[in-house]
Amino acid sequence: MKKVLLISANRMKKPYPVYPLGLDYVAGALKPRYQTKILDMNFCPSLDMLGVQVREYEPDYIGFSIRNIDNTDLMSPRGFLSDYQDMIGIIRMQSKAPLILGGSGYTVFPLEFFRALGADFGVAGEGERLSLLLDTLEQKGNAASIPGVITSETSSVRYLPWKGELHRVFDPDAEYTKFYISYGGMLNLQTKRGCPFRCSYCTYPHIEGGKMRLLDPREVAHQARRLQDAGAKYIFVTDSAFNASYEHSLQVARAFKDRGVTVPWGGFFAPTVPRKVIFNNWRMPVFRTWNSARSRFATRCCRISGSLLPPPMSLRPTGRLKRPASTSPTIFCWVAPTKTGRPCGRPWRVSIG
Repeated sequence: MKKVLLISANRMKKPYPVYPLGLDYVAGALKPRYQTKILDMNFCPSLDMLGVQVREYEPDYIGFSIRNIDNTDLMSPRGFLSDYQDMIGIIRMQSKAPLILGGSGYTVFPLEFFRALGADFGVAGEGERLSLLLDTLEQKGNAASIPGVITSETSSVRYLPWKGELHRVFDPDAEYTKFYISYGGMLNLQTKRGCPFRCSYCTYPHIEGGKMRLLDPREVAHQARRLQDAGAKYIFVTDSAFNASYEHSLQVARAFKDRGVTVPWGGFFAPTVPRKVIFNNWRMPVFRTWNSARSRFATRCCRISGSLLPPPMSLRPTGRLKRPASTSPTIFCWVAPTKTGRPCGRPWRVSIG
């Protein structure tokens, strides 16, 4: 069985480290045809250790996932291209395996990263397509014929959403999983892919497509419970907008309750007003706001970010936020208008149940 090493190149830990969720799905797409190992550079202490891990694993293929292009800090900007070049330099010294780039950051500039890093192949868009690329390479086929795959001959990129199955492989005993649990305790999951909104600042539709593909709420709740049982103190939903489909998001919330998910959870929300039938069908208040921010920004696709993070990393845009005494799943959010990016007014409180 061929061995695949999946490397998460992200090393950012501020404001909190982000679990490499995408590689769980890539590993799920490769299983059981390939033996996979995930190497997280947030957990790997040095480039020397990276070299040791590559040499000892002896992979047949190496996937290099780029999540961050820069630190998104306007006051002190810093790009990460040179960091990735250093990592790949070490990898090339220890292995002759084909190097394949991927990830959300890579998808924004696929051709530019491909040329700057001297990769053998690239996968723009959803990473599950790596399975098609590896199967094609094993069969000596034409990799350039696969949508989203970058080769040395590629001059333009065809972006197509992944139409295959989505299967996550989560390992609660992995060392990198324990790292995230000990370093703040935030783990993440998806309830859907694709985004119907057209916000000028957002790359979600570019990466996942503009049509929503909804995951089974029961499977999502099962994943959430696994994260909770593994020790997660907070679960972040990585959807472009959790409530883009009110029917589906409420089904997920109900499934969370039924499954016994009690840790705080949150994500990105679009501040739209649900239809009255939603409230009637579910017979429970879903959105309760502390001010009139919803009415002012209901027509905008604004970002709302979950702000109830495990101490000491709680985000406090307008004052201290305390965990509610109730065990009902509760999300604390704040509104960020698209023009300024600054929190508007007091936070929203979103209660499920």
